[in-house]
Amino acid sequence: MTAKTASANTAAFVSPPPGESHVRFVLWTLAAVATFVLAVVTAVSFPDRISFINDEPRQLAKAYYSNKAGTLAPYGLQGNFQFTYGPTATQIYQVILLFTQDPLTIAAVRAGLSAAITVLGLLWLARTLRLNPWFAAAISLAPFLWVYHRIIWDASWAIPIGTLGLAAYAAFVARGGGVRLGVAIFCTLILPFIHPQDVLLSAPIGLHMLWRHWRSLLRLWPAVVIPLAVVLVLNWQYIQHVRKEIRQMRESGGSSVSVAQYPEGVVPEEKEWIPPRAKSFLSPFLSGRILSGYKFVDGGFTSDDWGDRAARWGKAGSLIIYPLIWLGLAVAFWSVFWRFPRSVAPWEQRARLLRRTAKDGDSREPAESDAAATDAPVAVVSRADPTPARRAIAIIAMGSALFQALLFGAKKIPIEPQYFFGTFVVHVVLAWYAVEWLKRYRLETAMVLVYGLSVGAITFGQIYLDSVRPLTGSPRAARPEILPLGMQVEAAAALNNYADDQVMTDVSFYQRFPQAMRSLRLLMPPKAGKDRPTAGNLVLTFGDGPNGPGTKLVVIEARTAAQVPADAKPLNVRPLPNGWLPGAKEE
Repeated sequence: MTAKTASANTAAFVSPPPGESHVRFVLWTLAAVATFVLAVVTAVSFPDRISFINDEPRQLAKAYYSNKAGTLAPYGLQGNFQFTYGPTATQIYQVILLFTQDPLTIAAVRAGLSAAITVLGLLWLARTLRLNPWFAAAISLAPFLWVYHRIIWDASWAIPIGTLGLAAYAAFVARGGGVRLGVAIFCTLILPFIHPQDVLLSAPIGLHMLWRHWRSLLRLWPAVVIPLAVVLVLNWQYIQHVRKEIRQMRESGGSSVSVAQYPEGVVPEEKEWIPPRAKSFLSPFLSGRILSGYKFVDGGFTSDDWGDRAARWGKAGSLIIYPLIWLGLAVAFWSVFWRFPRSVAPWEQRARLLRRTAKDGDSREPAESDAAATDAPVAVVSRADPTPARRAIAIIAMGSALFQALLFGAKKIPIEPQYFFGTFVVHVVLAWYAVEWLKRYRLETAMVLVYGLSVGAITFGQIYLDSVRPLTGSPRAARPEILPLGMQVEAAAALNNYADDQVMTDVSFYQRFPQAMRSLRLLMPPKAGKDRPTAGNLVLTFGDGPNGPGTKLVVIEARTAAQVPADAKPLNVRPLPNGWLPGAKEE
């Protein structure tokens, strides 16, 4: 191979002329800033409209009591498979609670952090793999992603951490470096301690790391040992707890039905032509559920308001993400086995050339002609060549999709967006590969525009509705069983004017989920020294608000029996105790 041939083979990755390089830098920076602003601003908007129902109150209470005890939370909540989750999400909320206990501020900080880290990971992937950064802006507007950035859940932290981990590993494959490797290893190891489903991403990354870069792991051992030690320190108590749970499970007779498959009734079943288990096996092909507007728009966007009409229009366009993911799977498969050259990473090849020249006593920097003289069986690549990283991520994506199909099929896990948290970034990358492949047919910009405008119409339509519609949870609302956080915070503040530990309420939401109010009472204690009377006849109900009758939760003192609603039931409003479980009796 001659130097001329080597140069020709790498022409696609040689730096552009100075003028063109400057234009590309400006356009890329513009896309990055727009993506970051879109993601973060939309995520933190109207935190008073988010839900606060079941797991969210218990999650914050667990973090609160861990901080009060001065310890790290040993484990998280228990899931649908009767298996205790790891403590990572709870520990994150512990950090947030060190700075604020205001529920609305907690919601805004959580949303901003999740959106910012996710966008950072997506832009890092775009830069490393040389993908269109505007697709990251489009993804950041996906309506379900917007929702899960905002809800105070545990499992959804896998979205930002998984995205950052895959981006760090792609950068390590492309350029090397102990810091990139350390970030990738930390995120990969911590993912399963957020939710067990996250092993679908961490396992393929870890296996690929051991298979292709074990020498680098030995050479850069501090980047391996330090993250491993940190993860063990944060999760040592949980590891011991899991060992105890497994031992108890074996002693009680092995595996239970709840562990064998997904419990019935948790997600309402729908009549469909595909059997549930077969549909679960097809999960990699149905992962567009978390990236589209499918079922997000259904039911709540029925008026002629422009926000509703925009959302209904956007739903159809957002479904384009499904064929993009299917095409991305084909592109990844083809790229791994046929298209991408089996070349070593640029930084590894450069290291080999440096070792060769040092061995020969030549201290100069290796040039392309030096690489050609090594008679390497592959084309010489520059430091900016994204091919090795693209191929590595394609292998990881296919492995993750295969693991997901097997696990979902075996457990009969329903195709709901919350079950794609762990593999979120994999499906984004697959769609991204499809968009990149369509560049040859000049369809890249069209695909990004159609998808971006569609999901943007849904998300901004919802934000517009949040801004103009009253904050209400009245029986006339579309979903009266869900009360927005802002309304609940107002009710908790009203209860702080009294010393009563129990009230009567006809609000079905609190009859089902008393932990929501009790957690707010924990985070929002009355002001010290304030004189609070014990009324003994308080009623928490819907009353007249600035937006009309029945649009606000009010606390009233019932003077007569007629003022107590017929369907009212007692509600304990004391602060949620440590370790509270639904249905548990209190002393």
